[in-house]
Amino acid sequence: MIEMTQLQFYKSFQFMIELMVGESLFLISMKRRKYFIIRLVVGLCAIFTISYFFPIASDNFLYRSFMFIFLFVTTIALSKFLFKESLLKLSFCCVAGYTIQHLAYQMNNIAVLAMTKGKSTISGMYGQSFMPTFSNPFFTVVYFFFFVYIYFFGFYIFGRKLLNQKFQMPPLFGFILTLIKD
Repeated sequence: MIEMTQLQFYKSFQFMIELMVGESLFLISMKRRKYFIIRLVVGLCAIFTISYFFPIASDNFLYRSFMFIFLFVTTIALSKFLFKESLLKLSFCCVAGYTIQHLAYQMNNIAVLAMTKGKSTISGMYGQSFMPTFSNPFFTVVYFFFFVYIYFFGFYIFGRKLLNQKFQMPPLFGFILTLIKD
């Protein structure tokens, strides 16, 4: 049997699910493209395949940052595939979702550090063991509590305000981008 490391599990499944749930809080009201359900199934299969096969080539923090940014960019591409909205609006919603995911992740880590008196973190900074969070029922409950709580209040405070917003690029910014492009 092939055993996944904690980092492989986290980046391939847990992070992607956390990220997409966070993003969906802000994308839920966007205009959907034709054949949305089919696009969603195909897109999710593609996203999880990409995240699973993305190599963990180094323990270097720059490489890890690149890896998570790359995975995030794939979710922006997925949102463009699913929704008939501007890239600016979709990117904003995805950044908001990533922010909520990261806040929940950090709050969960702080809680676990406080409960274990600094001896353990949820991810063990992506150690080689396999998901101690889900092997301990108490920490599993803490994990779900923080994620549900933070995602709910993130949507309640910020997500509802996005429902009727119009996203437009300021003319000066568009002009500068045109100059750079040419």
